[in-house]
Amino acid sequence: MNDLLIRRVFRKSSAILTANFIVLFIASVVDGTIISCFLGSEAMAAFQLVSPVLMIILMANQIFIGGNKNLCAAKLGAGKIDEAQKFFASTLTSLILIGAACTFGVLFFTEQLADILGAYGDFWGVRSDVIGYLIGYAPGIIFLCITPALSDRVYLSGSQKIIIIPLIIQTLTDIAGNIISVEVFHAGMFGIGTATSLSYILSFLSMIIIERYAKPAFKFSVRYFSPSYTLKLFLNGLPESMSYCFMAIQNYVLNLILIKVGTSFDIAILSYIGLMANLLLPFMLSVNTSTFTLTSIHCNLVLHIVSL
Repeated sequence: MNDLLIRRVFRKSSAILTANFIVLFIASVVDGTIISCFLGSEAMAAFQLVSPVLMIILMANQIFIGGNKNLCAAKLGAGKIDEAQKFFASTLTSLILIGAACTFGVLFFTEQLADILGAYGDFWGVRSDVIGYLIGYAPGIIFLCITPALSDRVYLSGSQKIIIIPLIIQTLTDIAGNIISVEVFHAGMFGIGTATSLSYILSFLSMIIIERYAKPAFKFSVRYFSPSYTLKLFLNGLPESMSYCFMAIQNYVLNLILIKVGTSFDIAILSYIGLMANLLLPFMLSVNTSTFTLTSIHCNLVLHIVSL
């Protein structure tokens, strides 16, 4: 009976998370499609050139998101809500600081980033698109960092189904914003970045509203922040986030090679290939996340029962 229950919970959890990741994947595919259809290959090349920066931001984010989900699940399974609250407070505080640093870093060092990413020389025409996208994207970075932590808190509190709502709002806002920005305002890559940024902000606001009804198991307070808990989160989440580091390095190296020997069209083709290569990513991420989370809860619940 216990095995049957675990299988049912795992299937339900995987299905919900798969739906969430598919929604996010659809948004990235639609972004690429709109850019290629309405703005052309140079804009698509700019989208590919900025991908290493976005991957690094996601890596820093995932370190604490992954660590938080695993360690909070473990502590909730052991009945230690106070410790789960400390992990969550340390996670959210760290993500706020990371998000703020990334936002201001991108805004104040946009031209330097464009140089590092290769938007110079023969690729000077792509440079304005790279800079425009980064400036439009930057204000939403902090919300991109914070919202997943709030979503995980709702998920771990047992309200798994409703966490897809902010993602749907984010995706629809992103798609509509992209179309309006290129068709109505003719804002180019700046408009694409701004639409994505706006989608992150609306996703965050909708998650705040949802949390009022979901009644999470633990609350956020800065006084629960702990450097030692932050270090534990970092060490736990680092291995899980290394895939983003690998993809950032891979994309950056390939971009630099194509900058030397190819054209902006070649880099645009690489961006298309990257989108299609991630087709199975939602399924892999959902199974991975469900396995880690449910294993943490189950093992620590057993240990807690044995210790009584």
